[in-house]
Amino acid sequence: MAKNVNHVVVEGKTIVDLREDSVTPDKMIAGATAHNAAGERVTGMIPDGDEVAYG
Repeated sequence: MAKNVNHVVVEGKTIVDLREDSVTPDKMIAGATAHNAAGERVTGMIPDGDEVAYG
């Protein structure tokens, strides 16, 4: 199994940095995917058609 990665540096330049991401499955539409601050894949849990509030 692949190791989760949350920060990638190439030749001293940051290419990807997820360390401060705050995405959680309860804030995403069901089926949508993203990666959290630990680099783990997360899948949304909000049923399609439900109201989503941000902030």
